[in-house]
Order: sequence, then structure tokens, then C-alpha cells
Amino acid sequence: MSKKIILIFITLGFYLGIILVSDFEKFSSNVSQFKIEFLSIILALNFSVLLIKGFRQHIILKKLGISISNKDNLMLYFAGLSMLVTPGGTGQIIKSYFLKNKFGIQISKSFPLVFVEKYNDLIAIMTIVTIVLVLIQNYELLLVVSVIWIIIILIYSALRSNKIYKKFELIFNKVGFLKKRINGFSKSYYGLQTTTSKKMMAKNWFFSIVAWSVDAIAVYFVFLGFNQNLDLVYTTFVMYTSLLVGFITLLPSGLGVTELSFMGLLTSKGIEISLAASIIIMIRLTSIWFATVIGLLTTKVFLKDRFDNKHDPKVT
Repeated sequence: MSKKIILIFITLGFYLGIILVSDFEKFSSNVSQFKIEFLSIILALNFSVLLIKGFRQHIILKKLGISISNKDNLMLYFAGLSMLVTPGGTGQIIKSYFLKNKFGIQISKSFPLVFVEKYNDLIAIMTIVTIVLVLIQNYELLLVVSVIWIIIILIYSALRSNKIYKKFELIFNKVGFLKKRINGFSKSYYGLQTTTSKKMMAKNWFFSIVAWSVDAIAVYFVFLGFNQNLDLVYTTFVMYTSLLVGFITLLPSGLGVTELSFMGLLTSKGIEISLAASIIIMIRLTSIWFATVIGLLTTKVFLKDRFDNKHDPKVT
């Protein structure tokens, strides 16, 4: 049995556990009262998030010297979503595999792609969470967030430091099996430096903020669908704080931690646990699992058929 299927069963089991604990009858009643007319809006917003991030990927690939058509880029991005439910979403490194097998591009050259995407996602989420915490005047959590900002800055400094690169280079040259990989390491490190320049960071930050802001609006519409007319700032605080907690754990999509954190924040606001469970499960189904299904369909139907014939990629 593949790891994906096992993970799906674990997820279903976890969601079933939440439903049973929160009272199945109340959960069913909440779901039946959900305003179905909001579903198309929510899915459209979440799909637009994927399009924005797909465009951001195109920008990063060009900076790495990888030129593929807009259509192929979008197909590649969607295919990568099939591995979204992995620790920190790192399974999306499969995109480097697709680039190598379909376009003949070395993995060492495209390897920085997923790291840069995830790094920019974290910065965007942190930006939004910081703004929201200031608005709701939650200075205790703001202190925790400040620590994460320091870590983000330290990572950026390390990526931009030639001294650190030289130290890694010395280690690679001294260790036998690593020495063979020094060229690949150099290409990847150069790619990371290129895609984390100030201009690139500003550009990617902008598109990341837009994408995650649209995502926040989609979450808000889920609340409205359940007749919970809370303000956008609060729904963003609940969802993104929970996402951040789940992200830090490095569990696949923060599974379990994100949901429990979300439910805890809502119940502390006086919302029944059954309703909180209904909301978070709907959010997860229409976002991460919606994206994963798109990824699986793209990988199976489009990539295998469309890219059977060798392309003549333009690699600059």
C-alpha cells in the first residue's frame, strides 16, 4: 500500500474521530445547513490562489534559467500539488523530477524551486499573522511570532552568505561521496542565491501576499456559509495562526495540529465544538484536499499523456 493511500486513510480516520467527538448529529446538522451557494465561490477563490502561485513559479523558474511555456508551467505546478500533503509540502520536490524527465533539466538546477516557494509562503503567512495580531492587539502571540521572524532572517542571511557556502564547499571536497556532488551543490546554492535577491524576494513576496490574502477571503466565505458572520480579521487570525502552528510541526499539512488549534481558538470564542469541527473540515476539503485532487488528476491524466513525446526545452 502506497504512502499516499495510508495518509489518506489516516486523514479520514482523524476527521471521523473529530466528527464523533464533536457529536455526529450536530455535525451533520451543521453541514446540512451550510449555504451551498457559497461553495462555488470558495472553490473559485481557492483555484485562483493556485493560479497566482503557478505564475509565481514561472517567475522563479525563469530566474533559475529554466524557460518553459506558460501552459507547461501551469501543468507542472498542478502536478506538484499531488505531493502537497507531505511534511512542510516538501514532497513537491517531485517537480524537479518532472522537469528532468520531461525537459531534460538537471535536478540540481531546479532543486531550489520548492524551497524558495515554501520560504516565500512562510514569509507571506508571517506577514499576515503579524498584521492581524497587531490589529487585534494580541501581543503575547506577537512575541512568539517575533522569534520566528528572527529565524526567517537568519535563514536568509545564511542563503546570502558566501562564507557559509565556502564552508560547505570545503566539507564536500573532504568527504569522498560528497565530492562527486560538489558541482550539483554549487548549482543549487547559486540558484538559491539568485532566487533570493532583494528584487526577487520583493516580487515573490507580493504574489505570495496576494495569494494568501485571497485564501483568507475563501476561509471567510466558509464561515459565512455556516452562518458565522465573524469579521475577516478574526477568521484570518484563527486560520493562519493554526496554519502556522501546523507548519512549524512539519507534519504533513500540519494534519491534526492545525485542526485542533483551529477548534481550540473557536471554542474559546464560545463556538460549539461541533460547529468548529464542521468549519475546519470544510476549509481543509475545499483548500488543501481540493488542490491535492487537482494535482493527482493532472499527474495521472495530463503529464503522462501530454509529455510522452520529448520536448525541446529552451534552457537559458
